[in-house]
Amino acid sequence: MRRPAVFALALLLAAPAAADTLTGGRFVARTGDFSIDMHLAQDQVFRLDKETSDASIAIADFRFTPDASFWGLSSIRTIEWFKLATPIAPQANDKAARDIVDGYLSARYAGVAFTSAVPRKARAADGRLYYVFEAKGIVENTPVTWRGAVLPFAHAIALVAQVTNTDAKKWGLQNEFDEPPFLRWAITLKPEK
Repeated sequence: MRRPAVFALALLLAAPAAADTLTGGRFVARTGDFSIDMHLAQDQVFRLDKETSDASIAIADFRFTPDASFWGLSSIRTIEWFKLATPIAPQANDKAARDIVDGYLSARYAGVAFTSAVPRKARAADGRLYYVFEAKGIVENTPVTWRGAVLPFAHAIALVAQVTNTDAKKWGLQNEFDEPPFLRWAITLKPEK
């Protein structure tokens, strides 16, 4: 039987996420629109899987490594960066955040009946507004927890998401994939243009 200490060692030995996309310890989108911190080992175990973009959106998907299914554990992080011609009016931020999350879940997990926790608003240490969402559901016969953070910026609104199956808990790894480490990472997202 594997122990959490073995997992912790794997985290420390993991290579940085897509080293050629890191600048100063941050992942920088190929479009140059945004960057996110990748200094910590727990973030570096998410490796860039694919990156796509068009005139209105840039998407980066990261998969948990050293394998997509490590001891039955699966976890994916995603950044969806929606470019805006004009900023969202402050009074419209709540609805925009909810719409992005609903659209993401229905597009990526069509047919999954997620139960959602009440979303909440918070502010980063620098005063930036962000929204926190959590949903639970069954994907491919496996219980999963989905977490999302929506961050409005002047010329974009971003969704940073993480979905993890519940096998993490049976390995004693719940803290690695819980809300605080995910949110710490998510709110390091910033525009580069």
